[in-house]
Amino acid sequence: MRHPRRVRAESDLSAPFLPCVSYDLGAVLDQVRRERVPEPKGQIPVRFVIQGSLACLVHAPPTTEIMLHQLLNTPETPLAVFLNIFTHALLHLVIPARRIRGKEKRHPPEFFPREAALSPECVDSFAWLWTNFGAFLKVDRKREGVLVKRGWQRIMPRPRIP
Repeated sequence: MRHPRRVRAESDLSAPFLPCVSYDLGAVLDQVRRERVPEPKGQIPVRFVIQGSLACLVHAPPTTEIMLHQLLNTPETPLAVFLNIFTHALLHLVIPARRIRGKEKRHPPEFFPREAALSPECVDSFAWLWTNFGAFLKVDRKREGVLVKRGWQRIMPRPRIP
């Protein structure tokens, strides 16, 4: 007799985890807002959750929050990764998705040049992510994001390459 697969409740995916990182993420986000992308106003909480994407901005006015995958919740995650993710997320509030030639584009043509100008650590950030987690990451071209594959929990106890 086959056992039914456990279906995760939505609350399993969005329940926040206590941060285990080496930084005050609220202070890092404040730094990015002050120095790079000052336009967004109001509180923007940051939390670690188990979700499909590596990071995402949830913007449903009047609330906005940044959700980071639990995979990033380690003391070894470099500051550059959070600086880049927060810059990217805040830029989505300044340069919103729009239709281009009939397709919804989350990253319009002006998005990445502006991100490159504001986030000099972008290349190093992605190099660290792919070096340490590449076997569990997948580029989702349709949704224009990076997904975390199943089985990522197995590598959580492993040390990270600096």
